[in-house]
Amino acid sequence: MADVVDQTQAGKTEPLPKDSIIILPVRQAVLFPGTVLPLAIGRPSSIAAAQEAVRAERPLGVILQTDPAVDDPKPTHLHQVGTSAQVLRYVTAADGTHHVICQGVRRFRVKDFIHGYPYLVARVEEIGISEVMTAEIEARVRLLKERTREALQLLPPKCREVFVLSRVNKLTYQQIAETLQISVKTVENQMGKALKILRGFIRGKQLPAMAVLLLMTFMFPWT
Repeated sequence: MADVVDQTQAGKTEPLPKDSIIILPVRQAVLFPGTVLPLAIGRPSSIAAAQEAVRAERPLGVILQTDPAVDDPKPTHLHQVGTSAQVLRYVTAADGTHHVICQGVRRFRVKDFIHGYPYLVARVEEIGISEVMTAEIEARVRLLKERTREALQLLPPKCREVFVLSRVNKLTYQQIAETLQISVKTVENQMGKALKILRGFIRGKQLPAMAVLLLMTFMFPWT
């Protein structure tokens, strides 16, 4: 587990070390190098992290939480591997919600976390090589998103509802059964039906199955 270093000095926020990165915890989204992902952010620490990254023109370190139910994640609530990201755009909508559009650059592993900031900061070591979103990759991602929406529309309403609750909202079969007031066996049957329809769609369109399933799983990220 990564160590925690305290950088607080008499209430003064120290400049970020050169080998550190501002961390943005996410509940259910995974950012891959070379891809662009919009994120809605609502927690004060997440807003502060994104705004500081924009202000200082620094990358964000996007890391998945080990438990999406935790509202105020600490270092112990995060995975140790994430993706550094360039902030392409920061938007505050009319309803007051904050959105950040990130482009994944490189994978990293956390060495230790640093205290003393209004957001999470960590020293990290890079993993692999950096990747950028080329026009060709962007076109492929856009096509996959369109095909994903087409695939979901093929599912019968009840079947689609069960699939989205499982793959997007990350509910267990038991939780889905309680939410929809159906049996766990019915949930299993609906998921089996959904996967059969989607596999047929993927084969018919000759699409990379893993990419489509990943898009279906992370189409609606929220931090």
